[in-house]
Amino acid sequence: MITISRYDGWQRLLRLEAGQLCSLPVQGIQPGPCGVALLQVPDHGLPSRWRIAIQGLDWPGVTSRHRVPGPDDWHRVTTLDADHLQLDSAMQLPDYRPGAHLQFRQPLALAGMQLTLRFLRRSGRPLLTEVEIVPEPAGVRLTVSPAQTRLWPLGELQCRLLLQWPDGRQRSHTLCRIYVEN
Repeated sequence: MITISRYDGWQRLLRLEAGQLCSLPVQGIQPGPCGVALLQVPDHGLPSRWRIAIQGLDWPGVTSRHRVPGPDDWHRVTTLDADHLQLDSAMQLPDYRPGAHLQFRQPLALAGMQLTLRFLRRSGRPLLTEVEIVPEPAGVRLTVSPAQTRLWPLGELQCRLLLQWPDGRQRSHTLCRIYVEN
């Protein structure tokens, strides 16, 4: 649960992924600044601040070749160029072994899609809240101004995202719970 004070704004960068897991071979790993690892992955095509899982290395937080990545197996990366990614968290650099792969899902195509964000009271009644929704390469930036959060009631709210495709299909996701305090 996220706690915010009334009169504070709220912002979140939401990564929207789609489809099956994709896999790309890691050509090499080298030390980067401040203890982060630089991964050589030719033509990776990933946006910055994306998440990946790594398979096939003897390293904490790396998944086995034979299982789907779990919630703790994901690492955020920054794109340096078309062939290199930097892990955003510092960890001991593993020995590179041929056969290592990145796993990831592609960014969701937002063309023609309508996104709606709702904040709901515990009773399920929605609040009338203006939300700025701005698509970015790594997802969607959601922003609620301080003028809007000052109108929120004290206590718990639920934040839900509604996705609507041009063909009429819809999907709703609970993003988070928010506790509003003075």
